[in-house]
Amino acid sequence: MFVRDQGVRQERIEHVHIEPGKKYFINAGSVGQPRDGNWRAAYCIYDVENKLVELVRVKYDVATAQKKISKAGLPQLLAERLALGR
Repeated sequence: MFVRDQGVRQERIEHVHIEPGKKYFINAGSVGQPRDGNWRAAYCIYDVENKLVELVRVKYDVATAQKKISKAGLPQLLAERLALGR
């Protein structure tokens, strides 16, 4: 997460309260090829009324995704990485 005039903070958090008057850059995560050690797909929900950003993780069929990567002729590392989250 990046907050203007406060630099970059890398945090493993699930909820962020947005302070009025500040600008935020929030990485919503990755549907595939994660790098944080968590293999599940990630996305964010922004609650406008409560000024809250929530990071959500969901399971998906990694084995099927790996087969599709291999079938497409992509590097095997890409398929292996899905299960590791790295």
